[in-house]
Amino acid sequence: MVALVWQNAKLIAERESLDYIITDGSPGIGCPAISSLSGASLALLVTVPTLSGIHDYGHVIGVIATSAFLF
Repeated sequence: MVALVWQNAKLIAERESLDYIITDGSPGIGCPAISSLSGASLALLVTVPTLSGIHDYGHVIGVIATSAFLF
């Protein structure tokens, strides 16, 4: 589902000559959350100040740091 949304967003951005696509990803660290980062050149992470929120935040930072998201 996330990949389909990304594909459609890219088509619309190209058709409308838009420079940015801003998306809101799923909470947590599952496949939808990671998939929402696919193709991103920048990520803004927001979390709740709970143990599980901070734990998930650390995992997402790890995914970003070990991938091609950082230039």
